[in-house]
Amino acid sequence: MFRFPLGQIYLTFAIQYFSIGFIAFVKPMKRSAQDKIEIFNEVTILALLTIQMQFSDFNFSGKIEAGWIYCFVILFNTLVNNIFVLWFGPLKFIIRKFFEWVNRKNTKI
Repeated sequence: MFRFPLGQIYLTFAIQYFSIGFIAFVKPMKRSAQDKIEIFNEVTILALLTIQMQFSDFNFSGKIEAGWIYCFVILFNTLVNNIFVLWFGPLKFIIRKFFEWVNRKNTKI
């Protein structure tokens, strides 16, 4: 299984590119925002795979910096996904209820 690591890397990249193309052209989600966040997640995985290649047996002197970049990419992805979930979940509901309350208050005056 580990005799052909370069082939495995190319196969993983090909699967990621196929997944991005599928989501971009077929649009399998109900909302376009869901498609966009899924494409963002797939591009993030591609970035992480590229960074992860630096930790292989190749002679690379910036492994510590690559590790920090890896951590920040994961943190950024988590932050974006949490904002997305909050926006389309309870936050959108709370904002809508607030504006309904404001409109009711303004119509009474």
